[in-house]
Amino acid sequence: MQEVQAQKEREAEALLQRKLREKRELEERRAREREEAEARRAEEIARLAEVQERKAREARELKERKERDKRELLERREAEARAVEAQREAERKAIEDRRAAEAAAIQRRKAEEERAEAKKVANRKAIEAARKAVSGFHKGDARFSHRGPQGWEGYSHQHCQVIERAMKASNGSGKVALPGIPFEVRWGDEAVSAKLPHPPPEGIIQVNVRSQNTRIVRRDGAQSAPSQPTPWQQEAPAPPPAPPAPVGLWQWESRPDAWAPMDTAACRQLDQARASGERTVVLSHLPGGPCRVDLAAMTQTNVRTGTRRRIRRGAGGASAPPPRPPPRQPGSTLMRVKIPPNMPPGGSITVRAPDGRLVRVRVPQGVAPGATITVRI
Repeated sequence: MQEVQAQKEREAEALLQRKLREKRELEERRAREREEAEARRAEEIARLAEVQERKAREARELKERKERDKRELLERREAEARAVEAQREAERKAIEDRRAAEAAAIQRRKAEEERAEAKKVANRKAIEAARKAVSGFHKGDARFSHRGPQGWEGYSHQHCQVIERAMKASNGSGKVALPGIPFEVRWGDEAVSAKLPHPPPEGIIQVNVRSQNTRIVRRDGAQSAPSQPTPWQQEAPAPPPAPPAPVGLWQWESRPDAWAPMDTAACRQLDQARASGERTVVLSHLPGGPCRVDLAAMTQTNVRTGTRRRIRRGAGGASAPPPRPPPRQPGSTLMRVKIPPNMPPGGSITVRAPDGRLVRVRVPQGVAPGATITVRI
């Protein structure tokens, strides 16, 4: 019985040990499974985190790429807009240049046509004048004279006969050399020279074959209208200078309350302008540069620097009564000339005097285009 009881106890002990071992193995297996599950869960979490990070990185790259593409598109559109605007501006400028060139060409063509027409009219008048001069030769010997500095000077009887025979033998135009002197007489459409490119209204000229100096010739006794110089003739000789007239003492303010006298030429010019009722006058010969004088405001302004100073007439500073106009000398006239808008300083313009003569006037340095100056002719 004891052996059976001991056997049962041993079996019970073995069974208990086996159950404990199985229980321990089960716990160990469950622990391993938990560890494996936790490891798998950690790996899944890490994989999910990596996926999320990759998606975030891809989203950032996509956003940056879209912004870059948008920026490039805007820059390209701006460049295209600038190119289109530059092309339009170039086309507009080309059109304006072409129109300006066409307008200039039309103006040049009109000017050439006007010059050609004027030349034709001058030539026709010259031929008619020469034929009129020839038409009276049957009434007797013709007498000719040329216009010199002192007036009309007659030719010798021999030279008049030479001119008469040559003009009779011509058909309204021609030329002949005067014997014994280096001069030629030309008439009709041949009445031109290096210094007179177009025939004068008289239709006859005398030319120095050495110097090309040219004078107008007329047939004395011919009933012809008085000569009026054409725009192509040389300007008439300057009249003799007028004798100096009494002038007032004009002064300019060199510094505050300090007055300096002007030179005689400036005083005379200011007196003449004041006597003729002019408001402004330009003094172009002053050492400091040309000055514009306002006789109403009694100021002078330097044309170059714009400096304005006071002026006065008379030693005491009080304005004297306007002087009487100086006696006009024969052949001397004061006239006001307006400078054309496109005339540069230092250039010259041709104006018609009250007696019908065309004279050339030089524009003083520093006078602005559009200003009015007073000149003596």
